[in-house]
Order: sequence, then C-alpha cells, then structure tokens
Amino acid sequence: MGFSESLKKIYKQLPTVTWNEWGRVYALGALFCVVCGSIANIEYTNFAIAISTYGLIISVILFLFLWPVTQLKKVLIIFQNYWLAGAILFCCSIFLFFSPATLLGATNLVVASSFYFIGAFKHEKSLTIEDLVKVKVSS
Repeated sequence: MGFSESLKKIYKQLPTVTWNEWGRVYALGALFCVVCGSIANIEYTNFAIAISTYGLIISVILFLFLWPVTQLKKVLIIFQNYWLAGAILFCCSIFLFFSPATLLGATNLVVASSFYFIGAFKHEKSLTIEDLVKVKVSS
C-alpha cells in the first residue's frame, strides 16, 4: 500500500462537516463576542445600555437554540430549518452594528447566518432530534 492509498483510507474515516454545523459553532463563538462586547458597553449612554441589554438577552436566547441540550428537543428543531436559522441570526445582528463594542459579534453572526444560507442552498440534510442529542462515548 502506497502513501497516497493510506491517505485516502485515512480521509475516508474522517467525519464530514456540513455548512450548518460550521454555522452553529461559529454562531456560538459570535455569541461569546456579543456577551463580551455587551458587558464592556454597559456603562455608557442610555443608547449603549439598550444595545448591551439587547445583546445579552439575544445571546442567552440564541444560546438555548444553538447548544444541543437534551431537555430542549422540540426547541432545537427550529434551527434545523436552515433558511429560518440564517434569517434569525441575520435579523438579530442588525441592532448590534450600532455599537462599536458589539460590532465584532454582529459581524460574526452575519458570517454564521451566511453559513446557514449556504447549507440551505446546498440542500443539506437536516438532523433529526435523535442526531442532535446523540452523545458519542468513546471507550
């Protein structure tokens, strides 16, 4: 067996990652940026306080939708419609662009929404509830 054949064998064993999975992970990172920016922005003007409060609230709500928790099975299925997930992330990011402290998180949310839109354009298969809550235990 040659080197290229062994590489092909290793490549076949690697799991495939879809665009929606990249979008979910990227959105979780974006929410961290939104929380950090919102906390840093909370002591300025009334407008900045409103943006910070909005950023903290949507971060908590979107975290519940994006993190696969077994108790939220029916809620998780909402983000398996990739058009809807991309639209929600994009719409939630609009108000965050008005504050410099939350600008990084807003930009990352737009990128995450574009990942969901790409997954929708490519007609990626949605995960079932069982796939979302499945935990692989390696022994």
